[in-house]
Amino acid sequence: MALQAATGAVQGLQAEMAKGKAVAERHQQMVASLTADNLVFLMRLKKCEGDLMSAVQERDELRLAVEEQRGPWFEEVPPAMTIQSPCPSVSG
Repeated sequence: MALQAATGAVQGLQAEMAKGKAVAERHQQMVASLTADNLVFLMRLKKCEGDLMSAVQERDELRLAVEEQRGPWFEEVPPAMTIQSPCPSVSG
């Protein structure tokens, strides 16, 4: 009788151990998947940061080019020009 009880207890413990291993394996797979997702996210973030830095540098270069193109003629333009009708004699 004691032998059967011990055998039953061992089998119960083995079943619990198998369940625990399955749960641990699932958790390890989830952690691995999450880690991979985070790695992809970080790689995309780094690429976006590089793209942003390139865009900022290009913007700065274009601003400098515009400033270099500004000449004395730019300063001579009246600050507030009024737009006139192309045909002032036509009344609507």
